[in-house]
Amino acid sequence: MNTVWVYNVPCDKDLIALNEFYSNYENLRIYMFGIFERTGVFNDIGPKKKILLKPNWVYHDKNETDEFCLTTHQNVVLAVLEFVLLLNPISVIIGDSPLQSCNWELLLSNSFKLKISELQEINNIPINITDFRNEKWEQERVLQKNCRHENDYILFDLGADSMLEPLSIQDKIFIVGDYDIKETIKNHKKGSHKYLVAREAIDSDVVINLPKLKTHQKAGVTNGLKNYIGAIGEKACLAHHSSNLCQSGGDCFPGNNFIRKGAEYFNEISFKYKGEFTYYIFYYMAALIWQFAPKSNYASLTGSWYGNDTVWRMVLDINKIISFGTLDGEISNTPQRKMITISDAIIGGQGEGPLKPMPYTMGMISISNNDMFLDFVMTELMGFDSRKIPLLKSFADTFDTSEYQLYFDGKIISANDLNNYSIKAIPPKGWIGKIERYYKYVNGK
Repeated sequence: MNTVWVYNVPCDKDLIALNEFYSNYENLRIYMFGIFERTGVFNDIGPKKKILLKPNWVYHDKNETDEFCLTTHQNVVLAVLEFVLLLNPISVIIGDSPLQSCNWELLLSNSFKLKISELQEINNIPINITDFRNEKWEQERVLQKNCRHENDYILFDLGADSMLEPLSIQDKIFIVGDYDIKETIKNHKKGSHKYLVAREAIDSDVVINLPKLKTHQKAGVTNGLKNYIGAIGEKACLAHHSSNLCQSGGDCFPGNNFIRKGAEYFNEISFKYKGEFTYYIFYYMAALIWQFAPKSNYASLTGSWYGNDTVWRMVLDINKIISFGTLDGEISNTPQRKMITISDAIIGGQGEGPLKPMPYTMGMISISNNDMFLDFVMTELMGFDSRKIPLLKSFADTFDTSEYQLYFDGKIISANDLNNYSIKAIPPKGWIGKIERYYKYVNGK
């Protein structure tokens, strides 16, 4: 049975109380252990398994509130790890692929790394914290490539089976902001859609997905489904939007305003020179031209609006790979590993997520064996209409209540009950007024 369990944490839903709940590790650990035991979500995981914990470590803290609304809280990761170690795995890897510019040393606290070392010694089980990135900035303007061995990755080409294929016409160019367009073009063209995936994700027996619930400028919402993007070793394998400069049009922004297109043109040129001084010349030219473009919530140079038709397709591609991918780079007909998602929504992110979120005091932990169902539930609990979010629209339109079971604080509820428990979040500005929820579900109608 596809199941989602949602639990309120035992404290007031204000920023101070929820932050204190995070900080009191012993209380948090006891609370989460109780949830795991009540749900039985780990009951069928036997000993001697290779387990991957996949948190959301997108970037190191820069603002005062980032430590609790930007990334999966490190105490949540530790609590899950301690429970997983009771299952007697053969090894545990905690890994992610943050932005190239993320400082890995600033991302993880010394207390977190010390606790990992202690747990490894006590349990005599290998625990490795792994940076999946193949390219990263070592210092300002110095881009280090080939940070890991080529054998640390598996290349998948989904070919015409990719969700991006319907968009892949001759002059369509996919873009990943701040990454080399030439490399993205090599990875995504008609009949060929390549993703370089960290071997650890495909070599695991169990993947425990640990997202931070947030709004997302390009996708609307990010939670379980989108968090698997962190298993990709090179960001140039991704596709965030398509260029408006191509003849067939793209989804960078709405319309065909020539000033916006001029800014986009110089912005795209700048990506080719990332790591060089020339990058800044074209980057600031794009920014200058953009100042004269007509403004709206839906206009940006990053595809950050409700009309983005690219990023959700890429997300579903990667989910297929993580679930069905084999070590020889093929896609099996059957799932290849057990997948469990535990969403950190104690303090989520709202507004301009995923990189500039404001704290969202939801006060919940959710667990599921089905990421699509989980994201549907959590999106509805944010007060959003899943049918208006491309990543979830197909699922929401055909949602059959007989195939899914939903618990809220231990009580079975229906999808129609979610509005009674929702805590409305602020959407990204490119989605405001487009995704609010005011309807009921009756078997998808």
